Order: sequence, then C-alpha cells, then structure tokens
Amino acid sequence: GNRRYVIDGSIVREEYDVVDIVEPPNPNIDDVEKMLANHVQSKLDNFAQTRKYDNMLSACSYINDTNLTYKTEAQYCIQIRSQIWEAFSKFMAEVREGIRPIPKFSSEIESELPELVWPL
Repeated sequence: GNRRYVIDGSIVREEYDVVDIVEPPNPNIDDVEKMLANHVQSKLDNFAQTRKYDNMLSACSYINDTNLTYKTEAQYCIQIRSQIWEAFSKFMAEVREGIRPIPKFSSEIESELPELVWPL
C-alpha cells in the first residue's frame, strides 16, 4: 500500500493504506480438464515410446499382430489406457462435483492414476 508519515505533536508514525488482496479468478474447469487430459495423454505416449512405439495409439494398433510380443504389448496398452482414462474421468467428475478442489498443477492427478509398468 501507500506509506505516509504523519506528524502528531512530537510523534512521527507511519500509516499505511489497507489494500484488499485480490486472488486471481477461479480457473475455468474446462481449461483445467484440457490441461490434465494433455498431461495424461503425454504420459501414455511416453510410456509406449519406452518400447519404441510412436505413441499409445500406435502401440494399441498391434492388437491383431501375428507377432506375439507386439500383440501382448498391445493388449496391455489397451487395458492400461482404459484404466488410466477411467481414473481421469472419475477424478474430473469429483472436481466438477466439488468433492475435490480444482487442481492447479497437472501433477495433482498423478496419485490417482494406475502405475505405468510393463508387465513383461
């Protein structure tokens, strides 16, 4: 605030204007959901890339492959992808219902997601 000095007889004291602290407006929940969805999708894509697939969609596309390794990895990717998005949907439903606060950081959803670990 603004500071000013007031002379009152022989006493000098500082006075300050009191200013309300204005918090930023609540984030738009749709924007937050998009941010989190992008984070989750990147997480899935990065996971698939650990086995040299371009992204999660590419990994899942091997579901009917004649190579048993690719087919098994595709089955796992389809399963874990569904589990991840189900957890995401549950998390966002709780945010929209006010059960959870609106997250400020994408990392806030991490503990709600299944761990991404190749089973084989």
